[in-house]
Amino acid sequence: MNNRGCNRQDIYRTDSDRFLFEQLMADALFRHGVTLHAYALMTNHFHLLVECVDGDVSAALHRLSARYAAAFNERHQRTGPLFTGRFWSDPIVTEEQRVVVGLYVHRNPLAFVPMSALSAYRWSSLGCYTARRACPPWLATDILLPDGDGEHYLSEVLAAPQRDGADLDRIVQAVADTAHVDAGDLLSGGRGTLNRSRAVAILIAVELQAAPQQELAARFGVANARGIRQIARRARERLAADEDLTGLRDAALLTLELRPAGPVPEGLNRREVA
Repeated sequence: MNNRGCNRQDIYRTDSDRFLFEQLMADALFRHGVTLHAYALMTNHFHLLVECVDGDVSAALHRLSARYAAAFNERHQRTGPLFTGRFWSDPIVTEEQRVVVGLYVHRNPLAFVPMSALSAYRWSSLGCYTARRACPPWLATDILLPDGDGEHYLSEVLAAPQRDGADLDRIVQAVADTAHVDAGDLLSGGRGTLNRSRAVAILIAVELQAAPQQELAARFGVANARGIRQIARRARERLAADEDLTGLRDAALLTLELRPAGPVPEGLNRREVA
């Protein structure tokens, strides 16, 4: 399951925010009988892989979201909703699906973390699987790591294919069509409107992990993966204050027909992922 910041705004500004989210998450899941197998805290959203046999995952996520939003608003002196609304979830039917989703969740920080440092990313459960840090009592690793071989699991995470359906060419074309520019120009750079559209294309490509960041750098003519992350970060920061940029991003995502957040189908809420 996952939830995203309202208008894709950041939901974590500091490590203290992330630490608080972890504590509230552990409390909410325990109170409502939900088992956590994997998680990743991103910049403007989070992903959880959970199992709920007899508990109430909806109540757990409602408690977590409400308490965290209230604390975040008080900390940062803001008002209004923090999240887009109800969390989105996808039922897991087979063991193979659960393994694939676990790999996907653990790969998510590649949007801003180099592949060589993925296991060291503090705000993901992957470090617990690879023994980079102690496993907290509220995280169950036995299902995804039955043999205890963290190094082998890490290699599987790094080798896993992307789960999102939007590839780089589709992203670039969607932004180009929305901005009424040539797709090739987005890859080669430019100024003014073209440069803004290019930044949006890079941001979407990074968030959807359309390709390894070094490959994105090569395709967009950027010096290295770090440069790609910097462009994406600056674009994300500008979204909150730039309605035109936000409109361009949202229209491109709509063109890509990405699935919006929505309710869990009835009768399929015993095992859920986000």
